Amino acid sequence: MKRGIQLIGGGAIALIALTGCSGLMGSDEPAAPTTQEAPASQESAPSAEPTAQAGPGTASADASGEAPTVESLGTALLTQDFTVPGTKDKVEASIYSLKVHGEIMELTMTITPHFPDAPADEPLSYYTVLNETAQGPKLLDRENLKEYSTVKEPSSSGLSTLNDTPMLWTGWYSAPQDPIDTIDIKVMDGVPSFRNVPVTR
Repeated sequence: MKRGIQLIGGGAIALIALTGCSGLMGSDEPAAPTTQEAPASQESAPSAEPTAQAGPGTASADASGEAPTVESLGTALLTQDFTVPGTKDKVEASIYSLKVHGEIMELTMTITPHFPDAPADEPLSYYTVLNETAQGPKLLDRENLKEYSTVKEPSSSGLSTLNDTPMLWTGWYSAPQDPIDTIDIKVMDGVPSFRNVPVTR
């Protein structure tokens, strides 16, 4: 996946989209943005290969050297319930941390499906839960008109959970280019964003 910075002009507004994402302004954007290569250091970003009971990426080890699990996450910073657009299926999304490690920013969250018609013993994939449209949450810096997406396209292989059971999702993004303390997180299009999620360093 080519990663870069796009500069998109729109009247008096300039929008920067990081790692090849769509911009904040929707379908009204000009069709021919210019592109500049991202810093070479992004090439060393952690692999986005999935692990069992996890979303895109492999969760970073904690101080004990072990990768976190749903049970070890503690209390969520923010939780949001929403209905998947076009369905009657409910989803609970919880944000646990958004940490900067050098030039990389790591997001840890859980996704819990509450599907009224799903069999109790049938696994639901990450992409099925989010209506097969989500490519990983997007981070929206509205103050500086910048949008961050994962530094590597996530894989849907093996990312699943049972109904009413949370699955752990960890992904990596470019670190903020501006000295921001909070950022908004859009889990998928068509639902409200998490607002003012703290960025820790």
